[in-house]
Amino acid sequence: ISYNMLGMIPIVASSSVNAKDKKSGVLGAGAGGFMLALLTVLLITALRKDMAFTQNMDLPMLAYSARLHPAANIAFGAVLFLAIYSAATSTYYGFSTKIKETPIKKYILIGGAFIGFGCGLSGFKTIVAYLYPIEGYIGFLIILMICINFIKVYIENHRKKGISSDGDTEKEE
Repeated sequence: ISYNMLGMIPIVASSSVNAKDKKSGVLGAGAGGFMLALLTVLLITALRKDMAFTQNMDLPMLAYSARLHPAANIAFGAVLFLAIYSAATSTYYGFSTKIKETPIKKYILIGGAFIGFGCGLSGFKTIVAYLYPIEGYIGFLIILMICINFIKVYIENHRKKGISSDGDTEKEE
């Protein structure tokens, strides 16, 4: 859950800044969260219908789409390919922007691309089994740090409201 939430943070942050008002932002976030939860329940329900079939597949939803119709399988496969490609390119772009401009930057980028390609050859099931939990734990720590920072900022802003513009507290004891 934390892995998926981590990917949602930039989207929610930019959406909240561009919302018309607080009510629209909260309603939009709530509707998006509800739809995501609904899709998750539907996905889990579909995967649990035939656990023996699901466990033997690297990409079970792709296999289920083949059961529906060949055209559905091709369409789902294309969408899945584009989703994986866009996730990989955006991740690689983020990786490339974090490396300082040095003479060896291009070698680091090429090495990173080869390492990513090599890991991709291990199979999607293997990547999910090892990489997603690690990223989930990292995501949990990042979300925890965001919550701690929010509390600190909230307390700091609350204390500033208790001080008037001339520096004296509004309440005298």
